[in-house]
This record gives sequence, C-alpha cells and structure tokens, in this order.
Amino acid sequence: MKKQTRAAVAITAVAVSVFFLLMPDTVGDAVTRALTICFKSVIPSVFPYSVMSSLFVAVGGADMVDRLTSPVFSRIFGTGHGASALLLGLIFGFPLGALVVGAQHRAGTVSTREASRLLSFVCCASPTFPVFAVGRGFFGSTELGLVIWTSQAIASILLGIVVMHTCGTDTRDAPSAPTSHTDKPLFSAVTASVTDASRVMLNVCGSVTFFSLCAAVASDALYAVSPSPYLRAAVGSIFEFSTASSTASSLMRDGMISYASAAAFAGFAVGFSGLSVIFQNASVAGGVPLLPHICGKLAVGAVTALSAYIYANGAPLTASQTALCVSAAVALTVFAVIFIKSNKNSRRGLKKGA
Repeated sequence: MKKQTRAAVAITAVAVSVFFLLMPDTVGDAVTRALTICFKSVIPSVFPYSVMSSLFVAVGGADMVDRLTSPVFSRIFGTGHGASALLLGLIFGFPLGALVVGAQHRAGTVSTREASRLLSFVCCASPTFPVFAVGRGFFGSTELGLVIWTSQAIASILLGIVVMHTCGTDTRDAPSAPTSHTDKPLFSAVTASVTDASRVMLNVCGSVTFFSLCAAVASDALYAVSPSPYLRAAVGSIFEFSTASSTASSLMRDGMISYASAAAFAGFAVGFSGLSVIFQNASVAGGVPLLPHICGKLAVGAVTALSAYIYANGAPLTASQTALCVSAAVALTVFAVIFIKSNKNSRRGLKKGA
C-alpha cells in the first residue's frame, strides 16, 4: 500500500470514528440489527454449505468437476476452468465462488489473469436469501425473489461468456501445473473444512455488521442534508445487500417509495452484493485483482434491478421508463466489459502475480 493511500485510509478511519461517536444510537441499532440478520439468516444459509464446499475443494472435487465439464465449459466460456466455481456460486452463494477460484489460483490450476476474470461472474447470491429472505420475508412475494435470483444468475452467466471470450486468457497466461492434492486422512480434511468454514463465517458476519453500520451512519448523515428515501435506499444498496433489501421493503411499507422502486433497489443490492460481499470475496480469493469483479457486479446489479422493476411494476412500462432502464443496464454492462479488457493497471498487477 502506498504511503499516500495509507495516510488517506488513516484519516478516513479517524473521520468515520468521529461519526460513530456522534451517533451512538444509530451505531447501536445498526449493529444489533446486523447481528440479528447474521444469526437468523446469514449463518444458517451459509455455514453448512461453506463446510461442504471447503471439503469439496480439499478432496479435489472442484478439479474433478472442471475436468469433466471442460469440453462444454470451454466452448461456452472460452476456458476449461471455472465450472466448479460458477456451480458452487450459483447454488451456495457468497463467498463460495470466490473461495473456489482462490483455492485453484493458489494451487496453480488457473493463472492470475484467468482467476481475476472468473471472479467477475462466478460470485452470485444463492437462491436461499433472494427467494426466502428478500422475496417472501421482506416483500411477501416468493415470485419476486425468484425473479431477482434468476436475473442475477442469467446476467452473471451472460457476462461471463462475454468477458471470457473478449478478455480471457492467452498463451502468456498459461497456468502452471496444478498442485496435486495430498492424501490427508478423511477426519483431517473434515476438521480443516470446518475450521476454514468457521473462519469464513467470522469474516462474513464481521463484514455484514461493519458495512451495515457504515450504511446506517452514511444514510443518517445524508438524510440530514437531503431527506430523500431514495437516497437512503441507494446508500444501503452500495454497502450491504441484506440490510439494504430490508430497508427498501421498510420504506415501501411506510409508503415512502413504491413497490416497484423498492424491488429495484433490492434487485440491485442482491446483484451488486455491496461492498460487504466484495470485501468478503477479497478475503477468500487470496490476492486476486478485484477490479473486474467490482465492474462485473455493477453490471449484474443493473440488470437485476431492471428485471425486478419490470416484474414489480406490473403495468407495462412507459417508453421513457423502458429507455432509461435498458440504457442504464446496457451502459453499465458495456462499461464493465470495456474496463475489464482495457484497464492497464489491472493488467500490470496480473502480470506481476502470474
């Protein structure tokens, strides 16, 4: 980290701490609410699958899936690796897709550049949270939750096809020979998987709590300047997607925003996943450059928000609404692909790590 960057981070930490001191009620309520969400929703829906996915990777299951699916996956995505990461990401959610990519990168199965490109689309929300927590729990509509999950899954897959074919690996990025898996006793592999999953859950819950707190403080501070419910919903969706979805539904129930707008904010929050999930993915990806991942999540968030808004709107959209939504989604998607392909700083970092 550069000296200027360290100084900026230090100053920001002091400034944020001052906000925390000035808003003790907001801090207490936000932490309590985030920990409740972790206890009731996050841990039950993530921890069991985190253990299984860690064990799956430890015994070589990810490599096995990649070998079996390589002919088909390489035709669709332009690479023989990543099927296991995408599969686990779609089924089990955050941060398992990033965990698999990070494990394969450390083992030498994929190059740094390929790992970075894979991260742009394999990190998805599992069906559990969008369908049951967001859809049925927050909005009282399982169908809306299905629309949100399906939209972000399809958008991620389509983005992956475009990214890997236009920005994927070349001969200079050939991965080194994969490291063979050691023949650990089964009880050692299971114990290690539980330990790894526990560490992941600690990172996840810590990230959810901290970024939910940041979102609450930022929302209250901005609300004093501009008391707009749309601003509050937008700020929440940037930081942490679970509390952001809950906030959007609360604003809807209070009559401050429409059902369609609340669904769109929840859709973007799930598709983008928030800084909380991005930092979680970074913690398990093990140093893989994250700029493509962030750009990809922005594009997926835009498409998911558009799909949720169209579904929740019910009545046909006006021409101006359709043009605005489609233009925003297309623009962000194109931006993501161009940025991933042409970012020179990211490429320099990839070459150093490869």
